[in-house]
Amino acid sequence: MKVWMMTNKLKLYDDKTEIIILGKDVHSIPTTTLNINGNIILTSKRIKNLGVYLDNGTSISSHVNVCRAAYFKIRKRSTIQNILDWKVTTALITTLCLQGFQKILYKGFKLSNISQPD
Repeated sequence: MKVWMMTNKLKLYDDKTEIIILGKDVHSIPTTTLNINGNIILTSKRIKNLGVYLDNGTSISSHVNVCRAAYFKIRKRSTIQNILDWKVTTALITTLCLQGFQKILYKGFKLSNISQPD
């Protein structure tokens, strides 16, 4: 894998590399490990890629919980609204909410997964 990545001008960070197996029947698959240059990499139930949390059951419930926490932070902003000016408020909300590239990842997911969280 490392040779392929070097050939394609990519770099593998052993300490950041994670494995995830996606699908509905992932619980029936035994725990998998990967050995890259003596570093053992275990499978994860949840990973973060480009700011989006993916879980092995493809339910995106992990990311919904992150969004719920961000919404709570935005609502909390109203308690200090009188202190912040418009520019700071805009920067704060943009940082918490607007991550447009994530919308691409949601294409094809069921609306029930991304509508109202439990």
